[in-house]
Amino acid sequence: MPTVADAIIAIPELVRADAPLRHRMRHFTGQLSVAAGDQRWFLPFEAGQPGDAIAAGSILQPAVVAFNAAPDVWLEHWRPIPTPPHHDLFGLAKAMKLRIDGDMTIFMQQLQNIKDVLAKPRALFT
Repeated sequence: MPTVADAIIAIPELVRADAPLRHRMRHFTGQLSVAAGDQRWFLPFEAGQPGDAIAAGSILQPAVVAFNAAPDVWLEHWRPIPTPPHHDLFGLAKAMKLRIDGDMTIFMQQLQNIKDVLAKPRALFT
């Protein structure tokens, strides 16, 4: 079974393999921040094309939207059929298991695309 780090690092490759998602994201340029406990990664996108995941370490970089949850929350979110509230980012936020920070205008404009990007690791847990 992959670790949370393995799953997050795999997101760019999983997005690259999804042409319809890349097409829908073609107007998105920015960086997402995904944190699991004390670890954080940046997921850069340029016109919908994902760059490689960057482990944050001590690097300070701007992110359009940041997602922070405990590792076990991410693992539950990536189950093939997650249970409520783990099936949805807003459900996790409402249950106070996920914190979402950043530019809410861009987040809402790209809502379904970002939700699809962050759900991509489900393919690794089947």
